[in-house]
Amino acid sequence: VESFLVFLVFVAFSAAEPSLIVSPNVITDVETLSVKWSGITNPGEKDWIAIYSPPDSPKTEYLSYKWVTASPDWKTGSGSVSFDWMINMRTDYVVKYWRQGHIALTDDPSEMRVMWTSDSVEVATVQYGITDSLGTQATGNSSTYGVESMYHCAVNNASVAIKYFRDPGQLHDVVLTSLKPRTKYFYRYGNNVDGWGPIRTFVSPAIPGAEEIHVLAFGDMGTFRCNEGSGWCEPGSQGVVAGLNKEIETKDYDLLLQIGDIAYSVGYAIRWEQFFMMIEPISTSLPYMVSIGNHEYDYPGQPFKPSWSNYGADSGGECGVPAKERFNMPWTRDTDWYSFDYGNTHFSIFSAEHDFTPNSAQYKWLKNDLETVDRKVTPWVVVGAHRPLYSSANYASDWVMCQKLQENVEGLLVDNKVDLFLAGHYHSYERTCPVESQKCRNDGEAPVNVVIGMAGMTLDSRWRPQPEWSTYRMAEFGYTRLHITRATLKLEFVLASNLSVADSVTLTKK
Repeated sequence: VESFLVFLVFVAFSAAEPSLIVSPNVITDVETLSVKWSGITNPGEKDWIAIYSPPDSPKTEYLSYKWVTASPDWKTGSGSVSFDWMINMRTDYVVKYWRQGHIALTDDPSEMRVMWTSDSVEVATVQYGITDSLGTQATGNSSTYGVESMYHCAVNNASVAIKYFRDPGQLHDVVLTSLKPRTKYFYRYGNNVDGWGPIRTFVSPAIPGAEEIHVLAFGDMGTFRCNEGSGWCEPGSQGVVAGLNKEIETKDYDLLLQIGDIAYSVGYAIRWEQFFMMIEPISTSLPYMVSIGNHEYDYPGQPFKPSWSNYGADSGGECGVPAKERFNMPWTRDTDWYSFDYGNTHFSIFSAEHDFTPNSAQYKWLKNDLETVDRKVTPWVVVGAHRPLYSSANYASDWVMCQKLQENVEGLLVDNKVDLFLAGHYHSYERTCPVESQKCRNDGEAPVNVVIGMAGMTLDSRWRPQPEWSTYRMAEFGYTRLHITRATLKLEFVLASNLSVADSVTLTKK
């Protein structure tokens, strides 16, 4: 009697740690097939195990499937299920574990961008609607990038990013248009050939001027999915991600903002895969907005590198390529800055890794962006960049960078009455008074600066003596949440260890 092997694959994974184990792996007649999995970061209740024969069958043409929730331990990232009456069909089977994706805002409040990764070359398609019957379909583009896209930022074509490059697959990008404001939408992505992912949900953006919004914000996360020889490890991100998941399960949030140093890939391509799998339950339900940090962009030959800077080789030779390809923000192909209105707030995100001096294209863009804000529609203005203007962390070269940002950018923030400046880079939390020229001002006369780089990377607790402008500082893992009405902006620092509020500030509009 002819027997056949059972082959195992993970869809949308390139990381080595997640695994599927099938027993038996050869079926001679009729068997009960046991499928065990482990190493799944943030498993979701819509994750599922499917069996296919032949192995190249489209995703929807499975022989059998089971939700991972059938296993009592599924929430741990490990589990097992059984399939009865698996018969020798004289051909191979394949077992697949399905998940992945993220969403983002565009510069149009009636749109939502959906991105995901796969090996499919079929037309990228999203089906969506206000019920789970969906009913509307949109198509988009797919792209990829090769190792040659990072040759220009390597020395003699040698860098970590080149050595540890892995094919990123197809990066699918579909924009959903004509959405009703603040409406729950059901959606799924895929295509008719390879199949469809599970139905998920998001809430469409609020219109500019809306009365109230809720935002989650942090920087410097990385991933706790760590393996030897593939870069750094950020175990602190585990508690932060757990806290964020609880937040979105119990409250209605509008968007999430990560202020640079996203995955800490630093050239190891596997780390991007690990990161996206970690954030997937969050990033498929909330718009996930990011800024460029030194560990996404900095490289030895970067164009803006004045003598006073401390830009190094922090990206491992990635020079921003994977970050820009994997996260499509409302920026252009040639810029790393953008802005958008959400409800009652205008958000401006610039790059402290690119030229921010007054003659630069970025400075001119930021100046025009802030000067043209309609404060009747968006009374609050929040600006973000990875590097802070103010930090009392004890790193001399970084304080020089802070001072240069003060010299070049602070005037724009003060003149245009920016309310809040968010930054990362230092792996701690620190809040200033309303500050200008290193002096505390009255409320509303200068922005409050907050460093929020405490989401995963090893904490920084090297402090200088606390300056007058430093109101509160703490080296603990966590994240911030913002509740913004037309009258008040409340920021809270939430500790990942127990989800208590360690610091809070409320700004008011008179």
